Amino acid sequence: MPNYLAAEILQTGAAVFLQAPRLVGNDIRLEHEIALYDLAAAMTFLRGAGFERIVAVGNSGGGPLWAFYNQQALAAPDARIAFTPGGRPTKLAEAELIPPDAIAFISTHLGQGKLLMNGIEPSVTDEADALSNDSSLDPFTRDNGYSPKGATYRANVRRALSQGTSGASGQN
Repeated sequence: MPNYLAAEILQTGAAVFLQAPRLVGNDIRLEHEIALYDLAAAMTFLRGAGFERIVAVGNSGGGPLWAFYNQQALAAPDARIAFTPGGRPTKLAEAELIPPDAIAFISTHLGQGKLLMNGIEPSVTDEADALSNDSSLDPFTRDNGYSPKGATYRANVRRALSQGTSGASGQN
């Protein structure tokens, strides 16, 4: 997979290993817990090939993924995440997760949670009932202070989402 940093890194005298991502351009369906196996395979390959010092470069969406990998690699196997948010077993407790010696984060995004938080329908108060809503966060009414350019509406939505709620009622 081409990367704009590879040539610059090579000029420093370091070797470069490029790994293609599972999904290119849209990782909305990506299960990050399962993608950790791709990073583990790369680390195992590189150590097996004799590389003694490995610096992972987390670029764009790779930043949060490498941070997650490193956290899981440094965790005791029984403390690793056992299931994906969808309930799929990860089997990370049995995985060999070799931590990199260092990670360089370049132009990373804030992670899937932060990205999805900005795209969620904020007024839904019960995920099992899409018609249940908090009208004060309804994006299609001006009664709640919404305006396409309105800072008040965006601040209310961000506050509600950062408190872990979808809607002001406090229900998830």
